[in-house]
Amino acid sequence: MSASAEQQAAAEHERAAGVLEAQALSNPTPTRCGPLVAGEPEQICWSVPRLSDAAVADLQRASAQRDAAAEHRRTSAALVAAEARACVGVSEADMAESPFAHRADIVAVDVIEGSGSDGAVRPLGARVRFHEVGHLTAAALQHLVDCHIARDDALGHDVPEMGYCPLVPRGATATVEVIPHGYIVEIRSNDPAGAREIARRATALLP
Repeated sequence: MSASAEQQAAAEHERAAGVLEAQALSNPTPTRCGPLVAGEPEQICWSVPRLSDAAVADLQRASAQRDAAAEHRRTSAALVAAEARACVGVSEADMAESPFAHRADIVAVDVIEGSGSDGAVRPLGARVRFHEVGHLTAAALQHLVDCHIARDDALGHDVPEMGYCPLVPRGATATVEVIPHGYIVEIRSNDPAGAREIARRATALLP
């Protein structure tokens, strides 16, 4: 889920908690006075609500809903913080456009394949080779790739304007390797559907 979707889920859990709490407290049963004891003053009958078993169960469910809301908020905050950390120093232009948008700098693409649990060969990801680019180090390219992956995570992998980018699919991880006169970016995913989509997008980068 994206950071905004996590916040929406938190709001839904909070709403459900409020409904349950209102339901639990709508018909409280007043406590009864204890029996009179000879020689003792008459017991004051305060109107302290005594909740029914059903009301107590509603309050317990409301508490669980609030706990779930808090967890969604923590997840949302973690996604936003991870994106902020990963993208320190990355320009607005480089955040708005994936490095894979620069197709003129891409030399070759190879699909990575391996055997699945059923023994069938399936895509695991892809290797994309870039030629050497002026003023771009492998470390800077790794930083840029990491930034885009963190941003895609925060957006819940729903980034329609980057339908070409192999970093967007769910579970994507990427490493940058220096080679003579260029770099290789290897993108993989442990999610089978994500891995297939990485391979498809990477292959489509070449004419």
